[in-house]
Amino acid sequence: MGPVHVARHIVGLAAKLAAAGVELRLARVNGRTGILALVHGRLLSVTTFQVEAGRIARVFSVLNPAKLPPIA
Repeated sequence: MGPVHVARHIVGLAAKLAAAGVELRLARVNGRTGILALVHGRLLSVTTFQVEAGRIARVFSVLNPAKLPPIA
């Protein structure tokens, strides 16, 4: 999978989530760029990206409610 294919996949997924009522917010998470996914103001998941040489090298997602912090 090349970077263009991955980017299209992420944009398509974001559109589907938005259509389902999921709000996506950009945020700094532990010093990395991240995306918060919220439903009715409740945190559903946190996704961060490890960037190397200007490209996304790894994607980390936390979905376990016990591991998600409360947000203001």
